[in-house]
Amino acid sequence: MDAIRDITKQYFRTDLPPLQVGDKVEITTKHFNKNEKNKDDGKPKHRLTHFKGTVITQKNPGQISYTFSVLKDSKGSDKVAIRSIFSYHSPLLVSIKKIGRINQKVLIVILGIGTIIFFAGPKNNSVGNKKQTSWEEETSRLKTQLNSVKNELKNLSDNTQKSQLESKLNDIENKVKNLSQQDKSTIQQLEQEIKEIKKKIESNRPDKNGELPAGSALLTDTLDGSGNGTSQLNNKGITHIIHACPKPRSNFANDQDFINCVVKSVQNSIILADRNNFEKLAIPLVGGGIYLGGCDPEKLAEGIIRGAVSQLEKCQSLRDITLEDNHFGGSIKNDKSKGLNVRVGDIREKKLHKASVIVNAANTYVGFGGGISGAIAEQVGDKTKIEQKAQELIGKFNSQIK
Repeated sequence: MDAIRDITKQYFRTDLPPLQVGDKVEITTKHFNKNEKNKDDGKPKHRLTHFKGTVITQKNPGQISYTFSVLKDSKGSDKVAIRSIFSYHSPLLVSIKKIGRINQKVLIVILGIGTIIFFAGPKNNSVGNKKQTSWEEETSRLKTQLNSVKNELKNLSDNTQKSQLESKLNDIENKVKNLSQQDKSTIQQLEQEIKEIKKKIESNRPDKNGELPAGSALLTDTLDGSGNGTSQLNNKGITHIIHACPKPRSNFANDQDFINCVVKSVQNSIILADRNNFEKLAIPLVGGGIYLGGCDPEKLAEGIIRGAVSQLEKCQSLRDITLEDNHFGGSIKNDKSKGLNVRVGDIREKKLHKASVIVNAANTYVGFGGGISGAIAEQVGDKTKIEQKAQELIGKFNSQIK
């Protein structure tokens, strides 16, 4: 099985022709049999298969995760339409032969009991896809906004107010689950309700006037923020936390702006570690979880890696960075020359990364939330006092830049 995994590992292909929706193609692929091996080299045997049809959809072109689906050419006696999805950059894809384009302006395909209307040609195809994408984008945006507000609600100290707002958010969540494409006005109404709840949360936050600029980073200890007491993290040798502070994806017009903000917060974290003479630093997938929205985590991981490599080259003290998340593994191999390593495990365990300072995937007001941030909060000395110390530092920072 290991041999097959090595053989099927993806890489960027440059030997295949570019594709467009409407292209008629013949695809040749390899299929391995793990139970049969070649006598000469012991590798699994494979057979070639051919699939001829029309490209009807594409997803993530230009990325390692680029896939496209092909509707098989049907014969007169065929009653079922067959569609197959291919990974463009997979080594299992032997060749793509373009054999023309469809002539019809509209192709209606019956798949099971559903009907897909596909518009061939650049203009019609754009219109057809736009309607579908618009609906998907609207519901995705709504879910992202909902999750973002739910996360912010966790930091509200007024339990009575929190309970009331939680109830309203649960009602909204149930409505979102039952949405249909006919509920355009309902989407707008729910978005407005989420905005109103967000305003109430912000007006009741004790730290409403203490927020860092998006992309900032802040250093605290793992005790009580002032070097007093004990903590599980400190007992393990993790003495400090750098809080990376991006904004959620829902605050940005596109994925790239969001990724740029996350990368900036990571680079500022690296600068802080270097200035405080740390030699090793552990970084999780900052901006992941509910902050991610509809952004591709692999794309986010690639951005963080590029930013980390660039900033690490300028460091004087910092020599080693461990990236802790499985999404980093698809974008980088352990490379000691770059000072980067990838590990998958619990960032709170020093034996994983050997670093005495770790990065927290924080928010701009540095309040411990859920996910990685919540897990880190479980092992600090006094979570509340660290948040208070962070607010004190934020207040001083903001007074200096006004």
